[in-house]
Amino acid sequence: MENYAITEQNIIEGLRHLPKNKLREVNSFIQILLSKSEHKVKNESLAGIWANIGFEELINIDDEIAVARKELSDSILSREY
Repeated sequence: MENYAITEQNIIEGLRHLPKNKLREVNSFIQILLSKSEHKVKNESLAGIWANIGFEELINIDDEIAVARKELSDSILSREY
């Protein structure tokens, strides 16, 4: 059985050698294959992925960021080279 990555690379290489007028046909064929495929990409909502991780406890995140930046800046500037 041929390795998937090698197959994909062979297809990409073949596409690079195709005349430009044939690329539209290839695209149409790909769309047909995708429509027949049982493997459909499921659109999932990312809403709420950061819920209950602790960010809710940050009352004023802008101030927290400013403090972190100041600490980092002070740390960098105090280094001796």
